[in-house]
Amino acid sequence: MIFNIILFLFFGYCLIDVGRLDNLPGSDVIGAALWPQIILVLLLFSLAVNMINVAKKNKKEHGVYLNFEMSMVTSFFKSRIFIGIIIIAVMSVLLDFLGFVPTTLLLLFSYGVLLGEKKYLKLFVISLIATFLLFFIFSKGLSIILPRGIGPFREFAILLEMI
Repeated sequence: MIFNIILFLFFGYCLIDVGRLDNLPGSDVIGAALWPQIILVLLLFSLAVNMINVAKKNKKEHGVYLNFEMSMVTSFFKSRIFIGIIIIAVMSVLLDFLGFVPTTLLLLFSYGVLLGEKKYLKLFVISLIATFLLFFIFSKGLSIILPRGIGPFREFAILLEMI
């Protein structure tokens, strides 16, 4: 519940802040803030529904709407969800240095390991196929320039873009 509240406040701030991206007042053109605002409103709605469901579950099980025990906090920091959050944070830092392809490959492989896949070769092949599929969808299909990385990673990304 606490994590949901923190996310709700953060996404609420982002919704207010992303409004600054919009076009000039009085313009009929859809601004750059429209899609982020739609996504943030959906996230806020989903978090509100989740908080209500958690409160109802706690009321049913414990007789109170918000049940807080220190063991819940320690179990969160040992959970797969928290480890997944750490993986995403590390990968977002590595994205500018390694580029899209190596970072996505590492992300998919590490998440597969986190979820319990024991066949590492199979996981690597699936991660590799998914990475290149995503790369070609975004770079060729949608004409989005993805992060290229630095040094040899940049050269590799440019080579892939020329294919």
